[in-house]
Amino acid sequence: MDRAMSRSDIADVLRQWQAGLLTAEQVHAWAEELYFPGSLDFDDYEGDEENSVANEVMSCLDMLNMKLIVVEDVPIYLEFLETPKGQFVDGYRKFENALSLIDYQERCRRLAQNPLYALFCKRK
Repeated sequence: MDRAMSRSDIADVLRQWQAGLLTAEQVHAWAEELYFPGSLDFDDYEGDEENSVANEVMSCLDMLNMKLIVVEDVPIYLEFLETPKGQFVDGYRKFENALSLIDYQERCRRLAQNPLYALFCKRK
């Protein structure tokens, strides 16, 4: 493992994005540079399957453009990062439910001209 990553490290970056100190492009570049499965160690592994909230969030941020993640989604990710240790399954269910409420078709229409997201908003 090259580097240890904590939930608070990730939350700090998300809060900077939320405050307008970072752009979506900068958050994506940060995650893309750091996240490669097996290259980061996370301090919140739990359970037999070694579930990690921090790992899940970094995975999403690494694919920020593909997953059409925008700054308005930051509260969803921050809430997931606050999942108490030992409650990954419940936290993940809430996280997935919150993401399922997003209107991705509308988001695609809104982001279709944004260079970061445009490739992933092509109409099929």
